Amino acid sequence: MKAGLTADTFLEATSVHRIKERYQDYQFSEELEERIITESQVPGTYAKLARSIAPEIWGHEGLC
Repeated sequence: MKAGLTADTFLEATSVHRIKERYQDYQFSEELEERIITESQVPGTYAKLARSIAPEIWGHEGLC
């Protein structure tokens, strides 16, 4: 058995609209920026996000 996804991924869209051109174009509130900085210093934040976003993908937690 190969490591990785156990099922094929399928995405169907009827429309895609780009909101921002570049990451630098995003504007965060001061409160959100402070929270991002605070959370980035907490041990285990990357693993917590990785498990929350794509828990079925095995092995991506080791990328940090």
